[in-house]
Amino acid sequence: MLSIRSLGVAYQRNGQRTTVLDDISLDIDAGEFVSILGPSGCGKTTLLRCLAGLTMPTTGEILHNGARQAPGAGTAMVFQDYMNSLFPWKTVQDNVAFALHDRRLSRRERNEIALRQLATVGLAEHADRHPWELSGGMQQRVAIARALAREAGALLMDEPFASLDAQTRYTLEDLLLDVWRRYAQTVLFVTHDIDESIYLSDRIVVLGDNPGVIRGIVTVDLSRPRHQLNTRADSRFTDLRATIHDLLAVSGQT
Repeated sequence: MLSIRSLGVAYQRNGQRTTVLDDISLDIDAGEFVSILGPSGCGKTTLLRCLAGLTMPTTGEILHNGARQAPGAGTAMVFQDYMNSLFPWKTVQDNVAFALHDRRLSRRERNEIALRQLATVGLAEHADRHPWELSGGMQQRVAIARALAREAGALLMDEPFASLDAQTRYTLEDLLLDVWRRYAQTVLFVTHDIDESIYLSDRIVVLGDNPGVIRGIVTVDLSRPRHQLNTRADSRFTDLRATIHDLLAVSGQT
């Protein structure tokens, strides 16, 4: 579904050129769950922003189903900072419906879609509330519902659970897997957390830094559906953790 070809991102500052990403090439199949893992500053978010059309690459190209499209076409993004990605003056339902503002739909149609996606993430009964009335985990569910309302082929998620407590994080991981199975979407998920990447993914792309390059791609051969306790207790989970740790150590990270 997505093909990244020799993608690079660099910028000039004070007469010096800094390369953030260098020669990134990756194919992502439709319906695949891929995590992008690496140390801070390795370009994970920059790569996601390129796919979303928020940052233009310096070199290379991104193809959707084998063809060039407008930047960000066919994608929807969920940000880490859910508090600033939602409109505090809009209701939860209106926040989700806002994702459809560029569609030729009636207000009634937009509201129906918004309510349906809020039901998907378990928040239909909170449609008339405002984001500031909800917990952090619930706010991130609203952000996920808004992304789902776009009905995009690829869901781009930039450390969406990083600011949440462990229990809420586990709950939303399982919610995300349920939504992914139900909608058969392609998901690209940026994270710092090795265990989270293993638990969620079909494949894990490990980036190194200075500049950001692909150090390795790890296939996760754990059965689905997954379980927070049983999956993490599997010896193969431990083996995958060690493999990824070694790849990160190559780039000077532990």
